[in-house]
Amino acid sequence: MWTDGIYMLPLIILGIEKLIDDDYPYLYVCSLFLMILINYYIGYMLCIFSVIYYTLYIIISTSKYNLKTLLKKSLLFAGYSLLAVGLCAFFLIPMYTALIETSAVGDNLPNIQYYTFTLKEFLYNHLSGVGSTVLREGIICAPNISCGIVTLSLLLLFVGNKHISLKIRICYVTILIILIFSFMYAPLDYIWHGMHVPNDLPYRYSFIYCFILIIISAYEIENIKNINKTYLIAVYIVMIILISSMFLLKYQNINDIMIIENYVILTIFFVGILIYLHKSANYKYVFTIILGMAIAECILYINNNWILNTPIDDYYNDVNRVSEAINLIKRQDLENFYRIENESHVTLNDSSFINYYGDTTFSSMMYKNVAMLNYGLGLPGNKINSYIYRSNTPIYNLLFDIKYIIDYQSDEKSDIYYQNIGNNSYRSIYTKGLMFAVDDDILNWNYNNKNPFNNQNYFMEKATGVGNILEKYSNIEEEKIYDKNGNIIVKYTTGVTQDDLYLYVNNKNVDFIVIGNQLYEINATDYQNDVFDYLEYNDYSETYIINDKLSEFYIGYNNYGVNFFKLYKINYDNFIRAFDSLTMVDITKFNENIIEGTINLDADKIIYTSIPYDDGWFVYVDDVKVDSLKIGGSLLGFYVTGGDHSIKLNYRIPYLNLGLTISGFAVMILFYVIKRHYK
Repeated sequence: MWTDGIYMLPLIILGIEKLIDDDYPYLYVCSLFLMILINYYIGYMLCIFSVIYYTLYIIISTSKYNLKTLLKKSLLFAGYSLLAVGLCAFFLIPMYTALIETSAVGDNLPNIQYYTFTLKEFLYNHLSGVGSTVLREGIICAPNISCGIVTLSLLLLFVGNKHISLKIRICYVTILIILIFSFMYAPLDYIWHGMHVPNDLPYRYSFIYCFILIIISAYEIENIKNINKTYLIAVYIVMIILISSMFLLKYQNINDIMIIENYVILTIFFVGILIYLHKSANYKYVFTIILGMAIAECILYINNNWILNTPIDDYYNDVNRVSEAINLIKRQDLENFYRIENESHVTLNDSSFINYYGDTTFSSMMYKNVAMLNYGLGLPGNKINSYIYRSNTPIYNLLFDIKYIIDYQSDEKSDIYYQNIGNNSYRSIYTKGLMFAVDDDILNWNYNNKNPFNNQNYFMEKATGVGNILEKYSNIEEEKIYDKNGNIIVKYTTGVTQDDLYLYVNNKNVDFIVIGNQLYEINATDYQNDVFDYLEYNDYSETYIINDKLSEFYIGYNNYGVNFFKLYKINYDNFIRAFDSLTMVDITKFNENIIEGTINLDADKIIYTSIPYDDGWFVYVDDVKVDSLKIGGSLLGFYVTGGDHSIKLNYRIPYLNLGLTISGFAVMILFYVIKRHYK
């Protein structure tokens, strides 16, 4: 995902060296500009590192230049750095305004370490074949700094090689120390990550550490002929002890085969160096062998950590069948806009992958308030930057224009709310499109209740004046069928054979739910195996509304009590009354930045849209600009008076003109510098 940072980093660093050594700025400016343009997140980290590297490299170069020249070069470095950033202003400034609304800016400077690792784990993570750190709950949370046993050996040889300038050795080791301290000191790590605590994938700048190790290795290989043989053997012994300790201490983040590989690679490398130092007949081939060994090590290491759990044929079977359903829907429905959702997702961004308008989203650029609202309405999600569509209520489908649902998992959906159009696809009968008129009391909607059914009820009540659409269902029989060691399983019987009931559980005292052959697991447990046979597994760690055949269901408790779940049923008559009172905007034109439509109203209303609120949306009613407002803290709305009206929504990227102006000036400055340079 961030490979671009790995291949742009050497170009940026080479550009810094050419700027200092040759007064040649263009490689640095162009490389930094491209890095920020390609990936501003990793580009931000490389901007920080560029300052660190420039400072230490200029110290290395102090013997070449006087103080005045060094000061001039430092000012030029600062100027060219700003020039590279200025070239990116056309998207950096609008992007910054969008970031303000995301979860990335909501953190405070930490005072404790949010990812921890031991010195032992840090040392071992340098070696070949260790497991990679991806998730917080993994085996360890040490940085991903493995670039092989050889690089760590060369680091030790580099430190003790007196034929390499002491200034060079101190400067490069200092860079490593700065990075190590950043790994271990939370506030610095927080700064490296853009003033944000990363959600899993820790130490995302660790590739910079590996890059410096490789530079150090290159210095040492260039000067290997000058190494003291006694010191060489001592380093080999130290490395053998380090590998052996990994085996003796049963380090969990590596397997025995990889430990053996470290022994073999290390021994081949040091034997090769000894042959080279003795200049035997075959010494010319030593570095060819070492290069081949390094390539083999990379291949073995990558394959050891590259684990695919899904057979590719199964993966594309899922993609193909969803694509067929999408194509069927698009052939039958030629309306300008509607949303489609898939109950069994291939990815969490299927709408982008398979090309349809959807609801499910996982994006670091998502507005946090949108994720929070969807969680409050009963979708699973992390309340930060993702939410995932699961079979919700007709109210939710109405709010977010979920017109079609593809469902390969459950039985036939209720014909009261859905029409089967074939190919496991269902059309929602009750939709009002992307925009519809609601009462102005919607601005008093309480969407922060912990009960998603209440949040949905409150919306309908404020939007239409009709309340109690979702009603608590209490005609339930319960039977305790398991009670052992404080773990209890209760069977609940409702007698409702259709999928007219909606269940929601969000309580730490509940371990799992069983409906039919579906296991919804919250906490990993074994005691359900004492009662149930093999079940299809559903992760319920991110809670959501369950709409299934709830004639009977089971709940496993680690601490049994009442009111640990919420079961609701729709009052159909109230729902229809509310639905009929809503007036839809007839959309006549739709594209990514212009939406047009018409509406006829008997009274003044607010137009509700399921479009995330953004300062870039400009709303025009009868070609007159009107103020926009937030509904539910996150969705776009606006006032409309009674009568016939044309509506136009126009999206213009905020501050784009300012960014373009700055970038334009930066381009002119760059051309001026080039012209002077080659004059």
